[in-house]
Amino acid sequence: MFEKERKNVYGGSSNTPPQSTTRNDLEACIDWFSCTFIGNLFNEQFCELLHLTTADFEYRKLDDKNEYDYRYTYQNLITVSTRKETEEKKAYTHIDVKGQGCRWLENNWSQDFTWQDYFIILRSVYTIHHITRLDVAIDDYTGYLNISTLHRKMREKHFRSTAGLRSWRYIESGDTQSNKMLNGQTLYVGKGDIEFRFYDKLAQLNTLLAIIPDDVIFWNRYEIQLRHERAEVVMNMIANGYFEIGTLVKSIMSEYLCFLVPNKNDSN
Repeated sequence: MFEKERKNVYGGSSNTPPQSTTRNDLEACIDWFSCTFIGNLFNEQFCELLHLTTADFEYRKLDDKNEYDYRYTYQNLITVSTRKETEEKKAYTHIDVKGQGCRWLENNWSQDFTWQDYFIILRSVYTIHHITRLDVAIDDYTGYLNISTLHRKMREKHFRSTAGLRSWRYIESGDTQSNKMLNGQTLYVGKGDIEFRFYDKLAQLNTLLAIIPDDVIFWNRYEIQLRHERAEVVMNMIANGYFEIGTLVKSIMSEYLCFLVPNKNDSN
């Protein structure tokens, strides 16, 4: 899919990239992580892995209809939900780390610490019940892919997938007072356990009035949302050191997505 194969894909991109004169054309990141562990684990040791203390979280008791008993939230970035053990139910702890929560973790890690190290610690210290969601992404600061072109390919059915992906949807936004034709666009391909998202990250941040470094003039994000078994497989591949995140994202996209160019000289 990426025609201009000039540079490797590097890890560690944030949602608001730092000022840099040596920014890579493509950078990779983990942008969401949700996991359920066996046992009621909300304590200082568990929070230390999140670079927080129990006092940093806002606490709320949930009603009886909820799957969990208590919910602890840190600035809408990281949520920990716990369920105590009863005669009918086992104790579980669920963590939900959003995109900015992933950046929080990265900003607190030592220079040589990586997501591979983090996943290894989670696997070895705690018992994982299941991985709910894992998002991996590539940030494109040059323009390797054109989202409007990908949308046209889907609309004209110039597409096939080895994963059997068939459904897609496209959302665009604009402003009648703006000189731009579009203020943002997102293409979704697939659903369920795997979904691909191609969207204009720069437009999204402009809409949120976020501070954007002067050297960022183009920013698309190509994101894969994985759930359940697919998420667990990818997490283990990262933990086992089989692939760097960027290489893994590119390989999944290359395996599952194929946008086609018609040959005018071929009736097929």
